Amino acid sequence: VRCVYHPETGEVDSPEVAKAKRNRLSCKWSGALLDFTVHLGNCQVHAAVCEPRAPGRGLSDGGLASASAPREAREAREARSLRGICVVTEPYQVATPGTLSVQRGMHVWVNDVGEHHAEWAWGQLYQDFQTVSDPAWVPRCV
Repeated sequence: VRCVYHPETGEVDSPEVAKAKRNRLSCKWSGALLDFTVHLGNCQVHAAVCEPRAPGRGLSDGGLASASAPREAREAREARSLRGICVVTEPYQVATPGTLSVQRGMHVWVNDVGEHHAEWAWGQLYQDFQTVSDPAWVPRCV
């Protein structure tokens, strides 16, 4: 997947992406879906366009994780807490019931990247500021 702020992402309907474009900010990160949540937690563009968060508060309670927390614990907490839009870079056709078919360039709203499903994320197709599919599993590698 690509960062939602990647210059080649195309149109993503989100106030944060619109603000980044207005300010000519972009991020060239791309990688596996399983790494997206950690990236988003460290993305300078995302940090620049999002509302400031109270110091010392975790992601799940509205703030960034404390800089003094061990990196591994912070990344695990972020992986469970962050949700957001991913842009598909590799197509996936349904091979198993309960999974989501995706094509390159589609947007997926990631609902959960829990630690119990190392190869999969729980998400929905996202278009025009709303989800447009039922939630289903999608491989993290797309």
